[in-house]
Amino acid sequence: MVGGASGALGRAVVLELHRTGHQVVAVGRTAAEVPGAYRTLAADLSESEGVGAAFGEVSRMGEVGALVNVAGGFVPGTVVQGPDSALREMLANNLETTWWSCRAAAPLLARNGGGAIVNVASRSAVGPGAVLPPTLSPKRPFCGSPRYWLRSWRHPKCG
Repeated sequence: MVGGASGALGRAVVLELHRTGHQVVAVGRTAAEVPGAYRTLAADLSESEGVGAAFGEVSRMGEVGALVNVAGGFVPGTVVQGPDSALREMLANNLETTWWSCRAAAPLLARNGGGAIVNVASRSAVGPGAVLPPTLSPKRPFCGSPRYWLRSWRHPKCG
């Protein structure tokens, strides 16, 4: 499954995975056709319910082997100059999409004997950027702390 597949990067990831022989379910904000996708689903990945519905549909199609989480976005500007809405938008687009998707994927992957979660983030998520500091915090926990998710997989509730 590729989350955030309706954007340019997500479409490229789906196409490359398809090219290398993977059957890919593309999940995006719209159900627009994504080249190379086995199936395309529309879901709001910033909401637990949307992610749950998407993963429910994907798991009914067969085993879930991986999640590539490309969903995200940014609000141009600095912390001082950006709009007040930037924080909530950045958290929804980057933190919540990643959180809900990882949380839904982990038990399915554990049940299937393992798999992979790949969280894609911009460079500013792992180091300070000159213009986009709001992106620094939302995806940082997922880029900087993969061991947290590995420990979660070993938790009895995941298996």
